[in-house]
Amino acid sequence: MTEGAVRTVLQRKAGAARPAAPKAEMTVERAWRLALTRGLSAAIGLTLRFVGHATCEVAPAEIPELVEQGDLTLLLEGPWGFGAAVLDVQLMAAITEVQTMGRVLGRAAVPRVPTPTDAALVADPLDRVLKEFEARASGLDGVATATGLRFATLAAGADAMALALRDEPHRLVECRMELDGSGREGRLRILLPPELEVPDALRSEDRRAWSEDLSQHLMKSHADLRAILARLRLPVEEVTALAPGDLLEIDPRALSQVELAGCTGAVMARGRLGQSGGMKAILLETLDPSPAPPQLRGRP
Repeated sequence: MTEGAVRTVLQRKAGAARPAAPKAEMTVERAWRLALTRGLSAAIGLTLRFVGHATCEVAPAEIPELVEQGDLTLLLEGPWGFGAAVLDVQLMAAITEVQTMGRVLGRAAVPRVPTPTDAALVADPLDRVLKEFEARASGLDGVATATGLRFATLAAGADAMALALRDEPHRLVECRMELDGSGREGRLRILLPPELEVPDALRSEDRRAWSEDLSQHLMKSHADLRAILARLRLPVEEVTALAPGDLLEIDPRALSQVELAGCTGAVMARGRLGQSGGMKAILLETLDPSPAPPQLRGRP
């Protein structure tokens, strides 16, 4: 064994004996830093340096004031309702530049009116960031309503964004970052939906028991269904002239195209007319409510 090989083996053994570095504790700020740096890199190849993070609570009247000229305002939607994202001019431009030109330009972007195209280019990268944050911040205080939050639509300005949100205080998250070593600094603001008040009777075990009890009662309720053999269209005068013993022509295919409809008239399933235990029965063949071929016009 050569001297270099011996040194390599000794170094490997020394490294194995060295205790592993303690894993850094996850915090909300660290979760946002990892979500942005890794999420945007994986989604579109945009690299950035996380500069800072801040969070506070904002009143409904203060929300429109968060938007500056040229900012891209987006509505987010999740299990807790609507939230919002505000990307400043530089971050919006960097995301679009990377996807259209392959790099972040050195010169600062000039404020302009954002378009639906800007929103479309930002949607997937933003969803990737939110998904990354959700995975890392699970269980941390103050971020419960970020769970499941994803891009919904472009908001037509500050007022439209504020009107779509609940008239309650929202938690504002602000992240600042340097974009792709260009010296340009971008800013992302996220408005998380407020938590809904859940009555004590619906919490934890009580909520699960209430849900199971409701499910059992619903499953015991009756649902009225109608089997429709055929649908005929006749002139009013012919219908009013019908009498017992009159015959109506029905397409023979109707026997294999029986519709099963609910109380609203919506078709729930289709099947064939048959018999079971001496009684008329329907053999279900499909739950697809697509329209069946039209029946022939009937005559008395």
